[in-house]
Amino acid sequence: MMADIDKQSEVLFENGEIICSLPITAHTSKIRVKRNGEPLATRQKELEGTDLIEWQISYYKPDTDKEFYEIAEMLKTAYKKGIISASELNDLKRHVKSIKETFFEKFHFKIIETKENFYDFAVLLRQSPLIRKILSNGSILEIEIRHKQRAVGFQSMFYLFIPLKNVVTTDGSELLGRPANSKERVLWKPNKTDIIETIKAFSIASKDHLRDIKDILDRIS
Repeated sequence: MMADIDKQSEVLFENGEIICSLPITAHTSKIRVKRNGEPLATRQKELEGTDLIEWQISYYKPDTDKEFYEIAEMLKTAYKKGIISASELNDLKRHVKSIKETFFEKFHFKIIETKENFYDFAVLLRQSPLIRKILSNGSILEIEIRHKQRAVGFQSMFYLFIPLKNVVTTDGSELLGRPANSKERVLWKPNKTDIIETIKAFSIASKDHLRDIKDILDRIS
């Protein structure tokens, strides 16, 4: 049980700020550290400020009846604690309601033929559509169309990338220039722009995501 807890994110509210506690040694499909696009062995390599925490962030807790989780929890907390005003939340609702077309319905996974051959085999390429937005603090939002992990077909996969230079350790010690400690966690403090832009990005991922985001906004307000 504890092993699973060690691999999970946690959203807190302390001293007027939203704080996300993230594991950097678990190397799960949900949260892991990458360098130059490849997973990093954080217990063996010295950490650098440009390394990225890849977070497959969610809005509903798995195996629940739409219980708020991660970004939905952040949005709810930011609104309830006055970080996001009623006016800003209404603007977000209007923006989401104005969306007519989503990424998953607009773009499609393709297999492309090339003119190359390898021995007597034709060379083909798999093309996976991906969109990206870089936020002002260096965090990155990405949505990619990929094969479903446990089913047949495709889906929009959502990732939030956070530079290690934007996080702090739980005890205030220096993080960069050393390997991670056993079961080490770091703290990230999202601002309201991070939260709002992530919600906007989820709303264009697919029709299902758009429906869910509308439901979340209605439940919060």
